[in-house]
Amino acid sequence: MRKHVIRALLVGGAAAAAVALVGGQASAATTVTITGANTSFSAVSTDTTLGDPTSGQSFSCTNSTSSGSIANVTSAATPFTTTQSGGAAHSITGLSFSGCTSSFGSATVTVPAADLPDDLTINSTSTTAPQATGFVQTAGTAGLLAHISVLTCTFDVAGQADATWTDGTSAQLTFTGGGTLHPANISAGCFGLVSSTDTFTFNGHFNVTPTTINVTP
Repeated sequence: MRKHVIRALLVGGAAAAAVALVGGQASAATTVTITGANTSFSAVSTDTTLGDPTSGQSFSCTNSTSSGSIANVTSAATPFTTTQSGGAAHSITGLSFSGCTSSFGSATVTVPAADLPDDLTINSTSTTAPQATGFVQTAGTAGLLAHISVLTCTFDVAGQADATWTDGTSAQLTFTGGGTLHPANISAGCFGLVSSTDTFTFNGHFNVTPTTINVTP
């Protein structure tokens, strides 16, 4: 019986891991406008969970923070990958997790510098909430989102996490459980616990500051 514990990712952060959004609405618009940005942002979540439906195990963190900067844009074609304030690539430059637990007790989730920055890609927009759908994906040289250590088992999390963006003052960035997250660089101590064929689900709500950042078609 495989057991497994997984890491809460990304993104953190709110745009915090950079945030990329994915998803799709039947009436989705083909352009995106971002206002109230051209500034640094921070994002905080208290309910991030990473699950492994194959093994039935889950991993949660009481706190996840993300940071970076995002630029305004007017009527950009989708899919659109956000940029930093000032025009540089990669909006999400900071991501961390704390208070993490698993089926095996406490766990350590780290985000090495090589795993950052992360990108936020917007695939579609809407005039009603959520105003954007898309995904967050690493753009770092390592191509990974985080490193997880539990007992004698260590592994990385790679891929992309589906997310939505809602204008307002709370839970603007929500990870919806979909995407292509999977374990990589699995250590021998994970035998029977984590498999390279597993697909993870990532969920969490991030409150973003400043609240002036809005997305419209």
